[in-house]
Amino acid sequence: MAERITAPVVPEQHFRDDAPGDGRARRPAAEHIRSHHARIGDVDAHWLAAGRGSPVVLVHGLGNSSLVWRRVIQGLAPHHLVIAPDLPGFGHSSPARRRPLLRAYDEFLAELIERAAPGQRAAVVGNSVGGAVALRLAATHPALVSRLVLVDPAGVGQGIPAWWSLVRFEPLVRLVSAVPLSLTPRPVLERVIGEAYRRMAFADPANVSERSVHLFAERLNSRARIHRFLRNAHDVVDAFRSEVQDLEAPVDVPVLAIWGRQDRLVPLSDALALLERIGGLEVRIIDDAGHSPQLEAPEAFLDAVGPFLDRGALPRSHRHDTSAIRVAATDGHARGRRARR
Repeated sequence: MAERITAPVVPEQHFRDDAPGDGRARRPAAEHIRSHHARIGDVDAHWLAAGRGSPVVLVHGLGNSSLVWRRVIQGLAPHHLVIAPDLPGFGHSSPARRRPLLRAYDEFLAELIERAAPGQRAAVVGNSVGGAVALRLAATHPALVSRLVLVDPAGVGQGIPAWWSLVRFEPLVRLVSAVPLSLTPRPVLERVIGEAYRRMAFADPANVSERSVHLFAERLNSRARIHRFLRNAHDVVDAFRSEVQDLEAPVDVPVLAIWGRQDRLVPLSDALALLERIGGLEVRIIDDAGHSPQLEAPEAFLDAVGPFLDRGALPRSHRHDTSAIRVAATDGHARGRRARR
């Protein structure tokens, strides 16, 4: 399938904030965003692109799509070519047939970088499971990755991550997995899924925009979609140990880890496990944020990520040099009032 580019990318309300930000987190101009469609491996792929300059690839987690980055794309675009793909099976990208999925995602991203930014190394920013994918990509395709930003990365600790148990046993998730969903109206199902998302993913569930909830819940509004999500999550979790936690290849690029202090899904203690695994690591903690700080505190997120992406080459630390870790708390209320995410 030949690459096809369309503009504007998506209905512009997908990029509209509920309250004003500092300019960098406002709704980007639709004409500056491009929607790309092409065949990558066995996937009919879709990705967003904006700006120009050194490439930055934004990798979402399970159950989300490229739109989870909608509040920070414009803040990165003035200095970078921002590439935000829908991973296979999410958003507007078709599913991948290859298993385990973590390998499929890495091969997909490697080909995407070679296509969208030929001859260049990309900074890769991954949220949740996207963080585990980004970490593995840096280890398996080092020639394609210049630096890493791991945003509340899932699967980098030891053993089965706590979020998997939380998702499996969250009462609302168990409810929608058990009831005869064919008899449940989709609007009702979306409200149930949306409420579970509010509880688990955000620091303040009462301060989440309806749009954020809707964009997530509409992708899980049928029994088939919910079961497919759970099957894919199970495949990913099963592969964490062999594909991420026991990975022997070194990660020889600068790494920034960003954590929402109130993350209920991935504990901040995983940062120490990550440090032990890869050596040098800079950590920024964003207050008043949960599992997706790019949605909850976009100004603080950009304040942390922008300077890191713009630095020159940084020296790498040895694997056991724990002095390389630097921790700084970032106020999620930066630059005045926080917008609803």
